[in-house]
Parts: sequence; C-alpha cells; structure tokens
Amino acid sequence: MKMAKSAQVPPPKRPLSAFFLFRDERYPIVKAENANIKITEITKIISEQWRQQSDEIKKTYQDRFNASKKIYDQEMKDYIAKHGKPVRVQKKIRKGKGEKAEKKGKSEKKHKKEKKKAKRVKKEKTNGASKDKTE
Repeated sequence: MKMAKSAQVPPPKRPLSAFFLFRDERYPIVKAENANIKITEITKIISEQWRQQSDEIKKTYQDRFNASKKIYDQEMKDYIAKHGKPVRVQKKIRKGKGEKAEKKGKSEKKHKKEKKKAKRVKKEKTNGASKDKTE
C-alpha cells in the first residue's frame, strides 16, 4: 500500500558544504554593510571573501562539513534500513513561452504524425503479407 505524500517520512537533508557554512556566517554581516544590494551581489562578495581566506580557515569549515557528513551518512543509513531507499521526485517541466512553445508544439505534432504513419505502414505490410499467404 502506498502512503500519502504527507504520511511519508522525508529523508535526512544533506549537510551544507564548507562554502555554505562560511556563507551562512558571513551573510548577515555583509547584508548589514550593504543593505541596498541584491542577494546575487552579496553572494559574489562572500565568494570573493571565501577565495581570499587562508587554507587554515577553510579547513575549519571543511572539518565542520566532514563532521556533519558523518552524521548525515549514519542518518541516511538508518533511514534506508527503516523506510527503504528514498524516491526522487522529478520536477515538472514547464513549457516555454512564445516561439519555443510553438516550436515544441509543432515538433510534438510532427512526431505524432510520423508515429501514426509508421504504424499505418507496418499495418499495411502485415496485411499485405497475410494476403500473400492466403492466395
């Protein structure tokens, strides 16, 4: 029996990478210093700061990631033992707007026509072969 989506237990979330741990610490500081800039610009500033950090500092974040990863791996192992392998849900593909949608629609129609034609030809061949056998 399948469970309802709300009844399914979600799998554990993956740990944040070393950079994202750094980013989460730096974001409020950079945001306070640059209140009127976009989030993309803030991320660029933080990524530049990350590149300028020494290997020693980066290692502390990497160690935190590794510790979180060990916990995650154990939680995932327990999850799989209890609930089975998690099912990945594919995102719905949206049709584009304008020309892309038109082109896509035309190619789908063309594909359907070709499929019907191939079916018809196959049917004619099998009908033709059965007529030859009866004669």
